[in-house]
Amino acid sequence: MEADLGPCPVGHINKALDLDLEPGTAHFSERAQRHVAQKRPGDYNSYAAKIANVISNPIYVRDDFANADNIELIGYVGGDVEFLLVAIRKAADDNGNYGIASFYPVSRKKVDTRLEAGQLKRVIKT
Repeated sequence: MEADLGPCPVGHINKALDLDLEPGTAHFSERAQRHVAQKRPGDYNSYAAKIANVISNPIYVRDDFANADNIELIGYVGGDVEFLLVAIRKAADDNGNYGIASFYPVSRKKVDTRLEAGQLKRVIKT
C-alpha cells in the first residue's frame, strides 16, 4: 500500500548538506516496499513502522555517494540495533514526493566510523 510518511525534512537536509531541496512529502511506494520486503524481509518486518519517526526526527544525514540519487537519514530507534538508516531520493517527483528507496538498521559502530570519517552531518534542530 502506498504510504505518505509526512514532510521530508528538507530544511535539515539543506542546512546539513548545503543543498536547495524544495519542500515535499516522504513517500514509500508499493514498489519500494516490495523491494525492501524481498531484499531484507527481517528488517522490513522489524523496522517498517519506525521509518516515519526517522524521517521526522533524523539525527544525522549523509549524501550517499555510492548511490548519487539518494540521501541517507539516520535516526535512533533503540534496542539491539540502535539506529535506522532511511535512503530517500534526492529529487522530488512531479507530485513533490521524495521517494524512499530503502531502509535498514545500522550499528553504533558504523555510525561512529562514518562520523569519524566526516561522512555524517549532525542535524541541527532550531
